[in-house]
Amino acid sequence: MDARSLLVQVQSDIGATCDRAVRQASLIAARERQGLATDRERNVLRGIRVSLGLEYHHEAVLLGRLAGGEAEGDRVDRRAAPARRRCHRGVGEDCPLPIPCCATLAATLTSRSPAGAARR
Repeated sequence: MDARSLLVQVQSDIGATCDRAVRQASLIAARERQGLATDRERNVLRGIRVSLGLEYHHEAVLLGRLAGGEAEGDRVDRRAAPARRRCHRGVGEDCPLPIPCCATLAATLTSRSPAGAARR
């Protein structure tokens, strides 16, 4: 698989992982509203963030490879390197780790509020 094809796959994975993170954040919020513990769900969210970080790293490596015009097998890819993919959630800005453009996710990554900690 060439670098461009890999980049398309990685960017698709980034979108899917971000969606999973947002769903996990919604689950955490629902459990907190019900007064239930969220330790396990927060650990899952941390794991999702690690996966997302790795996917962003892969994207950066592939973009660098394409920008450098490295050889693809026996040929050199001379097409312009694509830009970093815009945030798939439609915010209109790049999505650097840890996805600050996803407000729902960002809210779950802040330190626990005193009110939320008291319910546990």
